[in-house]
Amino acid sequence: MNALAEKNLAGSADVSLLTQDGTTIVARVFKCPGDVRARLVVAGATGVPQTFYQAFAEFAASHGDETLTLDYRGIGQSKFATLKGYHMDYLDWAYQDLAAAVDHWHSSDAKALQIDRKRCSTPDTGVTQRCSTPHVH
Repeated sequence: MNALAEKNLAGSADVSLLTQDGTTIVARVFKCPGDVRARLVVAGATGVPQTFYQAFAEFAASHGDETLTLDYRGIGQSKFATLKGYHMDYLDWAYQDLAAAVDHWHSSDAKALQIDRKRCSTPDTGVTQRCSTPHVH
């Protein structure tokens, strides 16, 4: 569902993501210098290019959170040559574009962490621990 494209900034690389409706969008993965603690998808604000979130993504990656930013269809690196005749709904950004970003992480080799209000568990190890709040330490 995705293919690595070109190297970009130090520790980051652009990826092309193919959505379920066949649209290609451009995302950037910010790699951690060491062990990956978590993987984040930055769901940007309406019409804001992913470059706006670069400093945050670099900071998160430097602290162990591999981070993916993306340009929604029609925005930034995912813009079309022309929008004339193109019909989309803002919900496409959530149901198609963000779904492709989440699928990218699921298709990688990272362990998934499932979080609910009371328990945190890593599905592949079966380890469950109590969490006081729904976040990972």
